Amino acid sequence: MGAGRRGWRRRTGPIAVQESLFEIEAKPGVRYYRQILDALTRSGFADDAPAAEGVASRLLGTVWASEGPPRDGGVEETFGLGLVDHARQRRTPTSVILLRTLQVVATIREVRESAAAAADAMITGGLPQPEWISQFEVLPTGRCWAYEDAFGDMTSVICEYERQHGDVHAIMIQVDHAMFSTASEISVIEDVDATVRDLQNATQTTDPTFAIRLVDPPWARALLERAFTRTDLIDGVQVGHGFAELRALALVRLRALPDAPGVLQPEPRQPGPDERQALVDEFLGSPEGRAIPDRIGAERIARLIAEYASAYDPVDMARVSPAKWEIFVSDWLPRRITGGPALRAIIADVVRAWSAWAARRRHLAEPMRDMLSRAVEEITRGAALDT
Repeated sequence: MGAGRRGWRRRTGPIAVQESLFEIEAKPGVRYYRQILDALTRSGFADDAPAAEGVASRLLGTVWASEGPPRDGGVEETFGLGLVDHARQRRTPTSVILLRTLQVVATIREVRESAAAAADAMITGGLPQPEWISQFEVLPTGRCWAYEDAFGDMTSVICEYERQHGDVHAIMIQVDHAMFSTASEISVIEDVDATVRDLQNATQTTDPTFAIRLVDPPWARALLERAFTRTDLIDGVQVGHGFAELRALALVRLRALPDAPGVLQPEPRQPGPDERQALVDEFLGSPEGRAIPDRIGAERIARLIAEYASAYDPVDMARVSPAKWEIFVSDWLPRRITGGPALRAIIADVVRAWSAWAARRRHLAEPMRDMLSRAVEEITRGAALDT
């Protein structure tokens, strides 16, 4: 969305993008399943668990990306069950590896169960499976971190895991609070200690607007599962390059974390008209609001700000940030009103005043207020509301 265009939201690290193993269309149908099995057989598929997980995650990501939101998992289930059935009929060593991998990586429980049963039957019937299959067992180490910005726009959650044979790695998932708290980027971290140390150093030197802290794994799981669900269901959410390819792998790792129902508050209710108007009245009665000469225009734009905030940030409508303002001014507002210089002027006046009022209300530190003020000036100068 617009907040990413001017770089208000920091990217936490490079996305781990892997090249496609084969060129296929991931659609239900015998011909496509045959393509997949043939391509896997020609390539040798994998010689260890990480490689097998990567291939399966990319394949399942192709299926996920082919369906627009809202995604209920139906396409993934249909495709996965069809692929399992085709692999069961092929009865080859490649089929065994694929089924064992889907048993772990498939995003739908019914597909995982079907793959496990089919693989067990093949092995009972005499087909071999590689010794490295045991490497699929991955356990969380209990170390998770949250890397967050002072405005509350973004939380990157890092959780560390260890394979049975000692390989340690982490999955980092970015949650975009400026866009409905959806999961937006995924990366794999090989050197966990070095990455965390770099982030800690950055918060103390080059990037003091961010902080990193240890968090409980159940909290991390709850936050991320909710974020992935929102990415599936909400239309218009943009994700980073490589998100689809790593999505299934990330969900595997989330399932390994301890679960604690109720660790997060229930899904927030969108504030109603009375709550929105109360916030508008509070703003208009503040020193910042009273300083706007055009009272009618000020209330009109303030109501639109409250309407936008109630949809995008229902837990804290008064939260302000550069990313939140850019989405409002550049993406959300032009779809609702159009006008010329006079309208842009009152919008700029109200956004500046609301931003200063909300920053004071939230007790943002002076450096954060200065950064926010500079960002608001740039965003409002670039407002394009003419049609």
